[in-house]
Parts: sequence; C-alpha cells; structure tokens
Amino acid sequence: GWFDVYVKGTLDDFMLMNNGKYRLVMMAKGHGVDSLRGLEYPDQKLSEFSDPLSWFDYWLKGVDNGAMDTPAVRYFVMGDALTPGAPGNEWRSSDRWPVPHTPLSFYFTKDGALRIAPPEDEEAKRTYAYDPRDPIPTIGGSNTGENQGPLDQRPLKNRADILRFASAPLEKPLEIAGQVLVELFVDSDVAD
Repeated sequence: GWFDVYVKGTLDDFMLMNNGKYRLVMMAKGHGVDSLRGLEYPDQKLSEFSDPLSWFDYWLKGVDNGAMDTPAVRYFVMGDALTPGAPGNEWRSSDRWPVPHTPLSFYFTKDGALRIAPPEDEEAKRTYAYDPRDPIPTIGGSNTGENQGPLDQRPLKNRADILRFASAPLEKPLEIAGQVLVELFVDSDVAD
C-alpha cells in the first residue's frame, strides 16, 4: 500500500528484479490493514486487478490462465477523497515502474513558500529550535499500527519546531506517480 512503511523497499525491489515475471499492485492501504484512518478512498476492488490464486495456479500448477497477459504494474491513483467527482481515485496500468513521466522540481523558499521557480537568494535559510523534551508527535504517514495513513496534520501547524512550506493553490489537479525525492541541506549548532 502507498501508506505501508515498506513501500520504498517494495518499489525498489520491483524495479531491481522485474524481468517480466513479476507483477506489482499498489493500493491506498497501510501495512497489514484493510482500511486507513483519516481519508477514506473509494473501494479499490483488488480482485478485479489482481487474483493471487490465478497467479499461484500459473506458477505453481502450470495452469495457462492468462496470468502473464496482465500489465506488470497496476496502481491506484489517489485523489481528493472529500470531493465527489474529483480527479483521481482510479486504477492505472503500466508495463514498468516508474511510469513514464515528466520530472518536475519544486523549491523551498525562506518565506515558507514552495515554488516551481528556483529561489533568487541561494543562501536563504530557515531555522527552528529542537527540544528533545517536547518531541513532535507522529501523526499518520507510512508506519505500522493504528497511527498510519493520510491523517490531518493541522494539529501540528502552530509548533515553532516545524518548518512548513506551502504552494499557492493549484490551478488544476497535479498527478504525482513515482518516487518523490528531496535534496535538503541542514546545519546544526549542536555537536554531532
């Protein structure tokens, strides 16, 4: 699932080992759970896209059932789960991962913006004070247990020990499929 703590390893392994014999199915799920806390996505009906029994029948029993005629990758594109009819919340297929795409870069700015254009001030920086006696709680995300999934982060917004970056409202939907990478430079005034 997209919210599984092992999602990066799963995708990396698929890209390394895929020789046409493997299949990848990615859903809006967490680790070992059928539902997530937070946003609720439409029923993803896994059986329509991946029948594990036919896969096992093909590989273990030699049954010629068309298991290898399916796309190598089936992935659920998450969308706005609160607005009926919003784009996304549908299955896509591809013969490879990552899917064909056009890379897009965003840049953090010293005023807390997230922009497509590189910042003019290359030496810009933001700071915060970290206090180990008051750690930032983990709310959702890719982890195990009850606290996983797309949970609302607004309870953390007023903490002084979090740096937030926000873009202007999007003019049209933006689909992101694949690995998101961050290049971040960090300094600390504490001995390492």
